[in-house]
Amino acid sequence: MEHPHLLRHHFASVAFANGFSAGEVAQMLGHRDGGALALQVYGHVIPTQLKSKVLSLRMAA
Repeated sequence: MEHPHLLRHHFASVAFANGFSAGEVAQMLGHRDGGALALQVYGHVIPTQLKSKVLSLRMAA
């Protein structure tokens, strides 16, 4: 593994992708700020998920 934090980053990204809230992800990572740091560091946009959400909006219209 290139860097041990990559596993942590992957875990947080997958948790967000599966609907965990920022507070929940923060708690699992041991953060005590209610999720602000988790959102800032790990809450990036995943292109395939964005595309899927946009397509679901089009279907609803």
